[in-house]
Amino acid sequence: MAATSILSPRQVFEETQRLLLAHDIEGYIHFFADDAVIETMFTVTGEPRRIEGKETIASALRAGNDASPLKRKAFNNTIVHETKETSVIIAEYDQISELKDGSLRTWSDVLILTVLNGKIHSVRSYSNPIVIAKAMDAVDELIKHLRG
Repeated sequence: MAATSILSPRQVFEETQRLLLAHDIEGYIHFFADDAVIETMFTVTGEPRRIEGKETIASALRAGNDASPLKRKAFNNTIVHETKETSVIIAEYDQISELKDGSLRTWSDVLILTVLNGKIHSVRSYSNPIVIAKAMDAVDELIKHLRG
């Protein structure tokens, strides 16, 4: 029996990007540890800033994937920064997504990813919600939410 190798944080990031482009949300969810946390540092439209636990994360990812008008097409300009803490990487990238009308939208993101034993324990996303709202043609909804 061959030994199973544990993926590094960089390898986990690369594999999860591949799964997201393949629209394999279940494969993506598989990489989360039971006690994982996703933090979205800049939320403005009512989404939770922090999601805790694999099952809660899975539910949120499935719902978001089903409701999104965007289909991921590519990740470009990806730079992965290794840190002194071997379980942590910082990844910068541009996400290109397609709307239902076929038009493409692009925005940048920065993630701080903590991976232990091949499982994601923490994701901190620093994407700009205003740029994403513009990409999704949802600026009016964003303004309505901001006005309360």
